[in-house]
Amino acid sequence: MWSLGCILAELYTGYPLFPGENEADQLACIMEIFGPPPPSVLEAASRRRLFFDSKGVPRTLTNSKGKKRKPCSKTLGVVLGCNDEDFVNFLSRCLDWDPEKRMKPDEGHRHRWLSGNRGPAHRRPSTTSTKENGREKKEPRNKETRTSNGPKETVPKKT
Repeated sequence: MWSLGCILAELYTGYPLFPGENEADQLACIMEIFGPPPPSVLEAASRRRLFFDSKGVPRTLTNSKGKKRKPCSKTLGVVLGCNDEDFVNFLSRCLDWDPEKRMKPDEGHRHRWLSGNRGPAHRRPSTTSTKENGREKKEPRNKETRTSNGPKETVPKKT
């Protein structure tokens, strides 16, 4: 489920959700959004001393660009640039630190974002990116497609 959350985020934005340069920076990227792992997860981690002090406080790290990442300094919705609460909730459930609390596949099938039980406020036209004068421009996607037999049909798109 963790991988699914990361892949969906990358498909949505076009960029990796946690663009760490190495495993310590990767962990710092995750903590920027979700904060440090809970004590139960840290206690089970065999390599915790590499990344946390004896009290469970993350070791300070500066990446190759001189950036220090602060735990809880970003929200998932802001990082994604997404205001679809169902999608953000789905991803956050996939990305729970604790594997026991993380959404299971059967729960995911029933989640509002996948089940289609969403109100009209969540239905926004999809967009495609085009380049115009070297700049990216978002345009509404044509919701009509041709079937292999010819006639047009409307294809509902999840947003």
